[in-house]
Amino acid sequence: MIEDIKAAQNELEGDFFAMQPAIEQAALEMYKTDPTLAVKFLTDYSNSCANKTVDTWWELADKLIVKYNDGYVNIYPEVSRKSPGYPEWWLKEVGYGMKTIIK
Repeated sequence: MIEDIKAAQNELEGDFFAMQPAIEQAALEMYKTDPTLAVKFLTDYSNSCANKTVDTWWELADKLIVKYNDGYVNIYPEVSRKSPGYPEWWLKEVGYGMKTIIK
């Protein structure tokens, strides 16, 4: 799941960082003539980014629930599912596969 989360985060941050120089330049030009307008512009832009982020995370949450339902990885559009199993480090940590002696 973390790879899906990282991909969504990188896309959002990439878009925001790409726009940042243009936003700052526009705000600076506005500030020179009308500081109040520049503040409104930056406030509206910040709110827009926040709303986009919240909407994206809610959409991602729905996708993750469907994709990783019930311990499987559901792959669409081909309707198939596979079990990811547990990482080897975790199995070793909990002693999976080791014989235990009960006295």
